[in-house]
Amino acid sequence: FDSDLNLIKGGGGAHLQEKIVATASDTMVVIADPSKRVEHLGAFPLPVEVIPFGWQTTKALLEEAL
Repeated sequence: FDSDLNLIKGGGGAHLQEKIVATASDTMVVIADPSKRVEHLGAFPLPVEVIPFGWQTTKALLEEAL
């Protein structure tokens, strides 16, 4: 997480399931210790999980973000 509390959730291997649950929830609570704080996000490669059903939308959203 960064100083604005933005974060990239990942590394645990359940990216898609976590994203679906977070999107369906009213509130998402993340608990992270201070060692996870970074100056800026994106300092290391991030895996992206894509399912065949939604690959075009995922591709478009990634292109827009990058």
